[in-house]
Amino acid sequence: MEWEIEEKRHFARLPVSLTVKYKQSTDPGKAVRETVSKDISRSGIMLSIAEPLPISAKLDLEIIFPKINLPVSVKGNVVWIDEISEGKLYNIGVSF
Repeated sequence: MEWEIEEKRHFARLPVSLTVKYKQSTDPGKAVRETVSKDISRSGIMLSIAEPLPISAKLDLEIIFPKINLPVSVKGNVVWIDEISEGKLYNIGVSF
């Protein structure tokens, strides 16, 4: 039996490791964290982080593209979270 899974993405994802700095927009006192992306598309990015964030959390992101040597600032929302290592590592999907 074959299962058909409906693809909800509108844009292709590019697997790439980029340095990303992020913080929650709603908590200005929160420290800026740094991580690495797993993939990116026109509409979002997947990050690996050490602490869980709530779904719908608003983030300020700075994505560092090595060729242009300037950070690109974007705002995003956490749309999903997946615990990778019990209490130690999470993958999150952030939409722009």
